[in-house]
Amino acid sequence: MRYGLFVIGWISILGQVVMLRELAVALYGVELVYLLAIGFWLLGTAAGALFCRQSEKPQSNGVQWLLVLFALLLLLEMAFTRGMRVLFGGVFGAYLPFPAQLAGILIAILPLSVLSGLLFRWSAVAYLNDNKRTLAGAYAIESLGGVLGGLSSTTFLQFGFSNLLIALICSIIAAASAFWLSLAQGEMKKVFGVFNVMAVAAVILAFWHAYPLDRMSSLWHHPHLLESTDTPYGRITVEFRKGQISVFENDALSFESQGVSSEELTHFAALWHPRPEHVLIMGGGCEGIVRDLLQHHPVRVDYVDLSDVLMKTVLPILPPDIQKSLKDPRVHIHFGDPRSRLRGLERYDVIIVGMPEPTSGQSNRFYTREFFDLAKRHLHQNGILALRLRSVENIWPEAIALRNAGVVQALSRVFDDVLVLPGTTNVILASAENLPRNPDVLISRHESRSIQAKLVIPPYVRYVLTNDRLQEISARLAQTAAPVNSDERPVCYYYAGSIWLSKLFPNLIKYARPASAAKSFEWVAGIFTVCFVVLLLMILLFRSSVVTTLIAGIAGFYGMLLEMILLLRFQSANGVLYRDIGLLLTLFMLGLAWGAAWMNRKRNAALRTYGIGILSGACLIGVIVALPTFLFNTASPVWIGILLIAAGFFVSAAFAWTALVRAHSQKNNIAPLYAADLIGGCFGSWLGSLWFMPLYGLTATAAIAAVSMGLAFFAVLRIAR
Repeated sequence: MRYGLFVIGWISILGQVVMLRELAVALYGVELVYLLAIGFWLLGTAAGALFCRQSEKPQSNGVQWLLVLFALLLLLEMAFTRGMRVLFGGVFGAYLPFPAQLAGILIAILPLSVLSGLLFRWSAVAYLNDNKRTLAGAYAIESLGGVLGGLSSTTFLQFGFSNLLIALICSIIAAASAFWLSLAQGEMKKVFGVFNVMAVAAVILAFWHAYPLDRMSSLWHHPHLLESTDTPYGRITVEFRKGQISVFENDALSFESQGVSSEELTHFAALWHPRPEHVLIMGGGCEGIVRDLLQHHPVRVDYVDLSDVLMKTVLPILPPDIQKSLKDPRVHIHFGDPRSRLRGLERYDVIIVGMPEPTSGQSNRFYTREFFDLAKRHLHQNGILALRLRSVENIWPEAIALRNAGVVQALSRVFDDVLVLPGTTNVILASAENLPRNPDVLISRHESRSIQAKLVIPPYVRYVLTNDRLQEISARLAQTAAPVNSDERPVCYYYAGSIWLSKLFPNLIKYARPASAAKSFEWVAGIFTVCFVVLLLMILLFRSSVVTTLIAGIAGFYGMLLEMILLLRFQSANGVLYRDIGLLLTLFMLGLAWGAAWMNRKRNAALRTYGIGILSGACLIGVIVALPTFLFNTASPVWIGILLIAAGFFVSAAFAWTALVRAHSQKNNIAPLYAADLIGGCFGSWLGSLWFMPLYGLTATAAIAAVSMGLAFFAVLRIAR
């Protein structure tokens, strides 16, 4: 059953990644969806592991039947997720009601995750029929399959495979593995054999028609579809109707060719500079920012875009004036992380940030104090930094005011003058020198440069600088006490979740403002102390089997917290998380496989000594991650890779240790220990991403992880004597 465990790890990770990508598109790329879905996947897997515990011996061909069911169910769930908005009566471009969104996530995630948990338990039971084998060994083999799952999820996208094609490959692997296991074990029954062959044939037939099926399902939501492509950064979809090109990223409108959104950002940034000769543009070139900027007669323009896929997909169908601007000899196009462009020696007159709003870890890194400091170093003394935030023109809700104030506070810590211009989209300008407020100066520059624009014309420039909202915005920002948005404490991520939830539950907007730092810290410290005391009493008073289960849960909680911290630090420093997440998760899974395999070889050793060593090492890793980056550069890709492996190693070694401590009943241990590990991971995912990291920062979150493992350390002293 080694092969079965390996395949289960492989298809579970690959299937999970496929469904998370589909849910991200179905719900417009809201990152909160990932967090909810990951938590529900872990809970579902735990439920599957606990399901029908009274029957520890699976029926003949039970694992094989479940593998075939997984293969078919994955494709059905994918079809459901793609059609979710239509099935629930959604309106194009509008969010589904929250109950419908939650129901959609549960329907898409729970059946597959429950199957994954049940598959592991039944396969582990079969594996443990040999009395010389252990649960730790089964966990190591499944984790090794997860390594391949993470690698394949990344590799397939890099080679241009669509998400549907990857799902079909995953289904073929599951169904073919069921057929092979039946042959290898001599348990091929006629009914199962016929059904399995039919299932494999159906999946292969769908694989052969993957592109037409992919396009047909995209037409459900994009009746004027021109092209749809899956990339490592999300799904890009292009519509064309009556001369207008609309580009969607994860089904959320990114830009359209007949709009004027690029005019405000570009012309305001360039007009505020007397001679914008050298300009850096981060994103938005296909929207028209480059076209608008060339009217200001720059000498050189460096345009940096995250992915060349969007450019290749959209460029041939863009309006002629935008195509011409991108081919202008003054424009130098670069592909990669826009923030990494600020590691060079170039200095600019204007830097224009055309990246998406700070609603995710990926986009937030362009609105932090650290990024603004980098930008200032690459601007001339009178240089201008320009960015934009979607807003409302008249009355700012609390969450929007806090988000905007967090960004402006970060800018004010770096630049001497910051100006927020009113509008449905707030253009924000920052400079080391005083920014002009006299509209006559800007209008003179507008006329001398012969700017041709639909919106940003001289009367509009005068209106923006003379209407009452300019002063109202300034006063509102001065009155709003908000934490500074930073790489270490990404508060905009929290506000983005608040803004999204307030669209579904308007009354929640009153809870957008976090408590003051001191009160907030006292509140959290109080809750954490109560939890610590309760868990400590459980360790002291409950029997050993409960305590070992608790240690497995703490290990899952610790592992999820450290994994998220390291991924966010990698993203802040390198900006390519969506491209490299498969590789990074593979490193964590490699650590899981290594730790369980290593501990499995020590089953006859002094378990107390090894338990103390494992948990001491886990605490040390937590402390290292909690150290400030100027003391220990945990943002370095090499160190992040090493720490991911180390974190995975100690998490699985702790899990394997709990299994060996209860070696007298290996088969009975599968469900409670595996489920506890997953439930701990679920709580780590939800609490860490929605509460700890955005409100208290990465360092404090790492410290919480280290303290939690310290609690497990006392548990080891209690039960391993």
